[in-house]
Amino acid sequence: DVIGIGQEVDGNHILARGQDSLQIFNASALNIGDYLLVGHDGGALTTTAAVGGAFAANRLNRIWRADVTNTPGTVDLKFFLSGNNFAVDPNTDYRLLIDNVNGTFDNAGISQSLTGSYNAIDESITFTGVALNDGDFFTLGDRPGVITAIASTAWNLPTTWDCSCIPTTVDNVVIPSPFNVSIIGTDANAGSLTIETGGTLTFSTDNNLNLDSDFLVNGSISMNTGKVTFNGSSEQEFWNTSASPITLWDLEVDNSNGVSLKNGAFELTNFVTVSAGQLINDGAQFTFISDASNHSQIEPSVTNGFSGNFIMNRFFTSRNAGYADLTTPVITTTVGDWDQELFMSGVSGDDGNATDGAGGPIQYTVWKYDNSAMSWVAVTDTNTTISAGEPIELFLGDNLTTFSAQTMDNRGTPFTGPRTFNLTNGFNFIGNPYRSFINYTTVTKPAGVNSQFYIFVQNSGAYQLFTGGFIASEQGFWINSTANTTITFQESNKFPLNSNQILRQKRDLRFELAVRNLENGFGNNVSLVATDNTADNAAYLPSPEKTAPAITIQADGQELIQQSLATTASKTTIALDFYASLDGSYSLSAKDVSEIAGVYNCIVLEDKLENKLVELQENSSYTFNALKGNYERFNLHLLKSSNDCDELLRKRNTTISSTEELQLTQRGNIIELTYQLEEGVQAQLDILSLNGQKAAPSINLSLDGQGTEILMNNENLKGIYLFVLRTNDKVITEKFRLN
Repeated sequence: DVIGIGQEVDGNHILARGQDSLQIFNASALNIGDYLLVGHDGGALTTTAAVGGAFAANRLNRIWRADVTNTPGTVDLKFFLSGNNFAVDPNTDYRLLIDNVNGTFDNAGISQSLTGSYNAIDESITFTGVALNDGDFFTLGDRPGVITAIASTAWNLPTTWDCSCIPTTVDNVVIPSPFNVSIIGTDANAGSLTIETGGTLTFSTDNNLNLDSDFLVNGSISMNTGKVTFNGSSEQEFWNTSASPITLWDLEVDNSNGVSLKNGAFELTNFVTVSAGQLINDGAQFTFISDASNHSQIEPSVTNGFSGNFIMNRFFTSRNAGYADLTTPVITTTVGDWDQELFMSGVSGDDGNATDGAGGPIQYTVWKYDNSAMSWVAVTDTNTTISAGEPIELFLGDNLTTFSAQTMDNRGTPFTGPRTFNLTNGFNFIGNPYRSFINYTTVTKPAGVNSQFYIFVQNSGAYQLFTGGFIASEQGFWINSTANTTITFQESNKFPLNSNQILRQKRDLRFELAVRNLENGFGNNVSLVATDNTADNAAYLPSPEKTAPAITIQADGQELIQQSLATTASKTTIALDFYASLDGSYSLSAKDVSEIAGVYNCIVLEDKLENKLVELQENSSYTFNALKGNYERFNLHLLKSSNDCDELLRKRNTTISSTEELQLTQRGNIIELTYQLEEGVQAQLDILSLNGQKAAPSINLSLDGQGTEILMNNENLKGIYLFVLRTNDKVITEKFRLN
């Protein structure tokens, strides 16, 4: 049944009605050569619910299509409904639905939904000024069972709505302009929800908005708390047709048929959960926010809970330049994805290559680790893939010393589900594959793997040891295995915390001895635990930072950073090796001495090179100098008996008090004198070459009280020199290398 209107030189046809219920008339610009033809598909004049829920509850099965020649302008369409009147309220409910895509009349295809004027006498509905384009499909529908906001008050108040009721999951809800409806105190429920231009939904308290159907936003959402939950039984759609991103606090998908993000921009600032189905990105932009305040995360979810591409921010705070151990929370991405925000050398990317001097070798700043071969592999191509949980060691730096706060993106499909890693005998480099903290304590460990893990800390330039506890989202870390085995992380191991901090737990209390380079602040810690359990021992993991010093415990041919302590012996001596990463000055400081002081009355640090003994107390510190190299330099003596302690200290005519009076230290090419004196003294400093020749004029000093003097900052002296400081009763000699 095809009908039409048109105009030619010799006449026109300006009104048409065929054998069905449709009449076309009143074209606004019908001129010579203009035509509008309309035909239908023969569908019944009965209704179907196969229609976009944001626009209608039902529509006619019959579908018409327009054939437009030239520009006839707008027309009026009149449907005669005698015997086929299906709207609950014909005066307000009928809608002319126009689909400019494929005639399925889903939310994506419906381009217009028009209201008309109903005539109860002849049971007709007329739509005036309808603009039909060539190929448009159209049909008649009725609006959803709509409850409309009429006040800017709370959702759970009947006076907020035109029905004088509170919406339920079978109701389709509209918030028009200028109303701002607040979810406050109790959960809110709706079938579908439409926020029109100028309308606002505000989450004032931590409550849910439960939706059984689609969510269409053309207005705005104010959401710093609360959750949007999609829990329908058929696929649901989330539309943002406004010009601004929708900021979400919490989001949950609990629909086995999934939820599709169809249009516009979305930003998540807290948590998302996929309890059933999938969150599908089908034409939108969805960003997991990470900034100085928030790091949005994925709570325990179903396996493969996401489909499509998402943007997952990763915010880095300002820090010392240095290496960081990272991974990606998406199923797979490339090094090139990271290269868009971070400086990389050696990967054939946008930043080019840094070299060691002009024309020198390329400095590679991106590395993978082959656990089976126990070797590092430089990444040389931005197309290199990174999978969820696969760790990367990456140099973060704006230059060689500092790194400014910035945000990196991971683009891809978020990973959810179990993740298994193959482990070899020794240290293994793996990563947290989830966009969530994990609680490593809850991970099932195979035989040969304990609860210890190591995280690299840029500001100290060393690996910090943890026993159980939290590992941050996207964090690379190390575990030690005594066998070839596997370890699997599960969704149940997640512990979501809205934080971008690497270390989100209190340090375990244990006696620690920390070494630090006084110039760059780098250094590591060794610790003792008062247990007779060798499982508490922790092996030393060398730092990738070449200028970081290290102190290690030597025990049965092993290098340790933590040793269990059998406390039965009356006295124990622990050998400590020291690696000086640079020529210069270093400090050794003690912390939580009380953790072993209850067993040992006397704790003494021995510097074998300087022939000095230092009795350690809480927060005490010992400063010394060293040239670059490895040294078997220190012993730590633990004694229960006061007599044994006194005997040890009497063997050496040096205690902590004498080392604190006058101390020469080096920071780069600067030589400093730190002094703490009860009485004023006169001192003289001489700088001598190794053959005893004076390299600079003598420096005379008058010292009193407490302070620091810069003795030399000479760029002309290069090489190794002796610095000799003389007072009336003391001579201090130190050897420094000047560059």
